[in-house]
Amino acid sequence: MKLKVCGLTKLNQIRELVAMNIDFLGFIFYEKSPRYVLNTLTCNEIKSINHQGKIGVFVNEKIEKIIDITEKSGLNFIQLHGDEDENFITELKQKLKPEVGIIKAIRVGNDSSEVKNQVENILNLKSQISDLLFDTDSKSFGGTGKTFDWQILNELKITKPYFLSGGISEENIENIKLLEQQPFALDINSKFEIEPGNKDLEKIKNFISVVNTAPKIKIMNYQNPDKNGYYGEFGGAFVPEMLYPNVEQLQNQYLDIINSEEFQTEFRDLLKNYVGRATPLYFSKNLSEKYQTQVYLKREDLNHTGAHKINNALGQVLLAKKLGKKRIIAETGAGQHGVATATACALMNLECIVYMGEIDIARQAPNVGRMKMLGATVIPATSGSKTLKDAVNEALRDWINNASTTHYIIGSVVGPHPFPDLVARFQSVISEEIKWQLKEKIGRENPDYVIACVGGGSNAAGTFYHFVDEPAVKIIAAEAGGFGLDSGKSAATTFLGTLGVLHGSKSLVMQTEDGQVIEPHSISAGLDYPGIGPFHANLFKEKRAEFFSITDEEALKSAFELTQIEGIIPALESAHALAVLGKKKFKKEDVVVICLSGRGDKDMETYLKNL
Repeated sequence: MKLKVCGLTKLNQIRELVAMNIDFLGFIFYEKSPRYVLNTLTCNEIKSINHQGKIGVFVNEKIEKIIDITEKSGLNFIQLHGDEDENFITELKQKLKPEVGIIKAIRVGNDSSEVKNQVENILNLKSQISDLLFDTDSKSFGGTGKTFDWQILNELKITKPYFLSGGISEENIENIKLLEQQPFALDINSKFEIEPGNKDLEKIKNFISVVNTAPKIKIMNYQNPDKNGYYGEFGGAFVPEMLYPNVEQLQNQYLDIINSEEFQTEFRDLLKNYVGRATPLYFSKNLSEKYQTQVYLKREDLNHTGAHKINNALGQVLLAKKLGKKRIIAETGAGQHGVATATACALMNLECIVYMGEIDIARQAPNVGRMKMLGATVIPATSGSKTLKDAVNEALRDWINNASTTHYIIGSVVGPHPFPDLVARFQSVISEEIKWQLKEKIGRENPDYVIACVGGGSNAAGTFYHFVDEPAVKIIAAEAGGFGLDSGKSAATTFLGTLGVLHGSKSLVMQTEDGQVIEPHSISAGLDYPGIGPFHANLFKEKRAEFFSITDEEALKSAFELTQIEGIIPALESAHALAVLGKKKFKKEDVVVICLSGRGDKDMETYLKNL
């Protein structure tokens, strides 16, 4: 469980808590509280604290003042601890920067039906609330050191992560472990003070030890998001009002449709007889000998259209038809998703419009030609960096203007919920096949390592999907390092990004302190993206996956190596995953599966320039 220390007032104590890796720091901006932070600290001092979990606590405060303090203090979350209603929260959310989360406190008395009504009303706000907090009801709005009857929480249907507050101490931690729905975080305050605002740091250290040694209860799996589309703290649906009906329709219907027997029968038949699945799991004898380990390549390059992208494109076109949509739009970087979408639309006689960055159109000319031959209209994105990010922007604008007739087929595990989950489910066929193919070849389903390249991350999500909840399988993601992490020309988001909102979801984003997106760079058009999907951001934050930054030079070297020793020309994206072999030492007996996500035909011009 994560930990929040609330009621902080002393800068030296805050710095010590940061060093102790406390997850959340709570600052009370309620003037009647004995822990009112502005009595001792300025907003600039709070802003100077380098931490991603700064929470400002407000009680029945005016919206304008909340926004002013939030910006001046650099807060990451707003905790509303008073009687703020749904209208207040809606208006506040509209005026806050999208990356600032809202935590709504529910003060719990003895009436469980009243608490249940409060929870239901707040949860109706969906993406406007990031978390709930349950605290003991009191006239002083908290900080009493008293607990409430925690068993009331077992009567509630809590579909958001929640903080538990109110008299938490070492003495009652065992009672918390008995709750059916475990807290996302514990909020400690008065039981860990010498006096109001003066924390007992030694006592907090001891409590951390108690929490960490308690049996860990899994709150959610890595594989699927919660009902609001969050993988841990990443995800959600941040969309313009005009798009909300479309997104809500998808959220309400996608699981029922894609899990139906009718859909699965048609989809599986297309994967087998049209796409050519299952793709081979090829034992690379030459790579294995060179790197002294057991290397298997999952040959997604042998799919119809030459990459994994066709799996998702066919699934989403089928879904769009079930939803009654007649027009399809898509974005593409390397062109493989655009080709796959154009292919699926040609098969099913649907109009297809593909947005592609002007620079990517020039460097991926063969795929542009294929899209046009398949009947798609290719529209260049001429703003910004003229690459994948800008193609997504243009596609979103189109969707806003044509929401009722159009389905947007996002090609990666990015965008508003349910797209990250939807794309991951369609791509999960990759890891599904790896499991039974390994069983056939070596007698066991699980490899020691799975490796895939990550930009937005669809091939990686599919490769990792059935292994993320298998602790024995180690997961490695290869990001585009460009010219190097310190060069200013990179796309390695987990190394360079911070929490933000991009293209409809909260995740890690390469951005300035003011929230302006930093233009990414990669030799690979498919990895040239300034963010990462929430599925992968959660794997990174929870240390479930190990991330490597692969430079352009390292990717080229690996591409030429595979070509010359195995006779397989990989896509530049896939070459980033292959490059991990030269950066990490594996044991001779390790079984290492690498997703060869696409073939290199589209990258021949780049390869020839670098021969």
